[in-house]
Amino acid sequence: ATIDGDGDLMVKDMVNCWVYPSESKDYVTLVSRFGFKESASALERLQCVNSMNYHFFLIRAMVVQEHNVLRFDYDVYVGSGVSKKHFIQMVKKFCAVPHNAVTKFGFDLVN
Repeated sequence: ATIDGDGDLMVKDMVNCWVYPSESKDYVTLVSRFGFKESASALERLQCVNSMNYHFFLIRAMVVQEHNVLRFDYDVYVGSGVSKKHFIQMVKKFCAVPHNAVTKFGFDLVN
């Protein structure tokens, strides 16, 4: 884990994962991003994301049109406390899912 240039916590595992605490500190959002290939049409991007969301329930996949980005996120409730071990396991589990989703549904569309 490192702090990136913007001061955000970034974890490198199977994918790069950014950890963003909520303002209330009750949740953290885990985020991973991939770039779409320029050749991927808007319809192909949406079909890709819809397939990912249908088959992978742990994550939320979305198209960020203005940046040509495939974004995955997952909100983790930490308000009642969470052990370091459990949090690390959650981050590792999250990092595996976007990699698998891209391999299965976005191989031709994602850089």
